[in-house]
Formats: sequence, C-alpha cells, structure tokens
Amino acid sequence: MTKGRLSELWQELLQQNPTNDDLRYIIEYVKPLRKEAWQKLLQQDPTNDDFCYIIEHVKPLRREAWQEFLKQNPTNDDLCYIIEYVKALRKEAGQKLLQQNPTHYDLRYIIMYVRPLIREAGQKLLKQNPTNDDLRYIIRYVKALRKEAGQKLLKQNPTNYDLCYIIRYVKPLRKEAWQKLLQQEPTNDDFCYIIEHVKPLRREAWQEFLKQNPTNDDLCYIIEYVGSLRKEAGQKLLQQNPTNDDLRYIIRYVKALRREAWQKLLQQNPTNDDLRYIIRYVKPLRKEAQRLLKREVSEIIKEMLKLV
Repeated sequence: MTKGRLSELWQELLQQNPTNDDLRYIIEYVKPLRKEAWQKLLQQDPTNDDFCYIIEHVKPLRREAWQEFLKQNPTNDDLCYIIEYVKALRKEAGQKLLQQNPTHYDLRYIIMYVRPLIREAGQKLLKQNPTNDDLRYIIRYVKALRKEAGQKLLKQNPTNYDLCYIIRYVKPLRKEAWQKLLQQEPTNDDFCYIIEHVKPLRREAWQEFLKQNPTNDDLCYIIEYVGSLRKEAGQKLLQQNPTNDDLRYIIRYVKALRREAWQKLLQQNPTNDDLRYIIRYVKPLRKEAQRLLKREVSEIIKEMLKLV
C-alpha cells in the first residue's frame, strides 16, 4: 500500500472519530502512521490501560508512554501489570510502587519479579503484619530474610505446611520446626514432603512415616521421587497387596525388585494397558511383555477391514 493511500485512509478514519482502541491498533501495527496516531491518542484522554498497552507492545514509544503514564498517577494494579509484562521497566515500576503504600499483594509482586528490590520489598512486608502465606513467600524467595521470616512464622500458629517450609528452607530453625511438626500430628503428605526435600532429615522422617502405615499411593510417591529409598519403599509396597498399577511403579523404578514385581504382576493377570506400560518404560522386559500383549478387538476389526 502506498503512502498516499495510507494518508487517505487516515483522513477517512479521523472523520469517523476513532476510539482509543482504534488508535492503539494503528500505533501497534501501522508503523507509517504511528506518530500521528500516537499524537491523536494523547489528545483523547488516554486511560492507564491505553498507556499500559503501548508500553507493553510498542517498544519505540515505550519510554515516552511511560513518562505520560506516570503523570496520570498509575494505580498499584497498573504498576503490577508493568512489572509482570515489561521487563525493561520492572525496576522503575517497582520503585514507584514502593512509594505508594503497597499492599501485601503488591510487595509479593515485587519480590517475584524485581530482583534488585527483593530485599527492600521483603523488609517492608515483614513490617506490615504479614500473614503466614506472606511469610512463606519471603522464606521461599528472599534468602537474606529467611531466618527472620521463619522466626516470625514460628510465633504465629504455624500449620504443618508452614513448618514444612521452615524445615526445608530455614536451616538454622530446622530442628525447632521439626520437633514442632512432630507434635502437631503430621500427615503422610507432610512426611513425604520432608523425605523428598530435606535430605538431612530423610531417614528420621522415613521411620516416622512407616509408623503411620503409609498407603500404596504414598509408597509409590516415594518410589518415584526419592531414589535413595526406592528399594525400601518397594519392599514395603510388595508386602501390602499391591495393585497392578503399584507393581508397574516398582517394575519401572526399582531395578533390584523388578523381577519379583514382574512375576507378581504376571500372577495378577496383567491387562493390555499394563503390558503396554512395561513395553514403553521398561526395556529389559519389553520382549516378554510384547509376547504377552493381546491384540484388542478394535485392532483386529481394523485389520479385517483392510482385507475386505
């Protein structure tokens, strides 16, 4: 399209009183008319949403749009939007947000996205009566403030989940949080979390876990995610009426118990799904499973139709 034709279309559009949405579209996609459309937009009382759109999508106008945006007193939500979607302006938006009474949610946004301001935002959050969720967030993402956040969390009725977080991330408080967890009737899920993520407590947590009669699903979780306990978990699972699915887990992940679990699976009449699982994931047993695999009725019918 020629420049002259673009000019004609622009004049036609102006006669129809383009909306801000129209102008935003032209600014983003019609580069030869970007400047005119931008000036027109500025004359039409653009909203913060308009500026956010230009800042995010039109890099050549980003800095100018940012300056205009700041003149309109952007809300905290506006600034959070810029922080999330416009990496080049994260620090500036974060600094602006810190100056205008950020909520807990706002501060967590800064912690998540603005690394240079993470400690400042974390300290500010610690002073604003943080919830347990807030404190876990600080523990997870603000390494320099983990101990302080952990100490605060221990004092405000921590749940088992809170304690698991402290145990995993706050080494100086690990022993205290672990003893507190043991007093609060930890669930099998709590123990699975500690076993998977906290190696120094793995053996002790495993012994406590066994006292609670772990389910087959619990043991399968350990088998899949904790390599050092696979054999023990597999042996325990073999003792408590494993289903075909349970045996598939042992066959796939516990090499030392593979043959025993395979024999047990054969005694339980493996389905075609079981055999296909073995074929896909367990190369040493692939040929044996292939010999046993029954062709399904649908597959036979398809083959018959080919011969008709």
